[in-house]
Amino acid sequence: MTLQTGMKQLDNLLRGEATRSEVLRTGDIAIHPGQLFIVNLVLGMMAGFCLGWFALVNKQFEGVWQVVSCMIKVPALFLLTFLVTLPSLYVFNAIFQSRLGFWGVVKLLLATLAIIHALIASLGPIIAFFSLTTESYGFMVLFTVFVFGTSGAFGMYFLLKTLKQMTQLLDEAAQPTQDVDELEDADHTKSIKEIHQAVRQKEVLDHQISKRVRSIFSVWLLLFMVVGMQMAWILRPFLGNPSEPFTWFRARNGNFFQSVVQTLQGLLGLHL
Repeated sequence: MTLQTGMKQLDNLLRGEATRSEVLRTGDIAIHPGQLFIVNLVLGMMAGFCLGWFALVNKQFEGVWQVVSCMIKVPALFLLTFLVTLPSLYVFNAIFQSRLGFWGVVKLLLATLAIIHALIASLGPIIAFFSLTTESYGFMVLFTVFVFGTSGAFGMYFLLKTLKQMTQLLDEAAQPTQDVDELEDADHTKSIKEIHQAVRQKEVLDHQISKRVRSIFSVWLLLFMVVGMQMAWILRPFLGNPSEPFTWFRARNGNFFQSVVQTLQGLLGLHL
């Protein structure tokens, strides 16, 4: 029942029901953190199961351990990144005078991770399909990076849009301003100049809110990306190289960017 309720909350997130203006105006998101946490675990395990198929096809019985490893590592990748970057997002919110509270930040991040996990899990069958139709380890690595990167980009778009909308609604609630139509109805003697000043005041406020949110988001996004990529590097391998025996973790040599470049060079036959 908890999982079913959590999946319903995820559906509301995807459809925008949980982030309607009347909900965000309260400084909250219409989700239950515990239930959404379970949804993140389940979707991450589903994505990991599909990711492990490449090793299962190429290593047969030994590949079963890679499937188990992926089912643990995929949700761990994002949830550990969530735990590491949560304090920084909250502090940046406070520094830039956002009205979003701590639990609001927690719910917002869990919702973002749920979007990311849902996208990766939905693309999981495609990863499994290519695992059955290709033996190129380099191609699978780059395709997996593409899937994770694209899903992460959509998740960050959801975070930015929701954070901006919530900040604007909370600021308007704290400093209510009369709408232009209300000004006209309340006092027909007001001059056009006064109405234009009211419009300009609202535009300036919206610009300040947008600038503040972008500042919060830009700094935190950089941290989230760096921590996420380094976390993926620490937890590797995910696919499992057919030419190497199964291992839970690899030695911490090199870095994420160097590995992607080397894989791309090998796939294209470039030797620089």
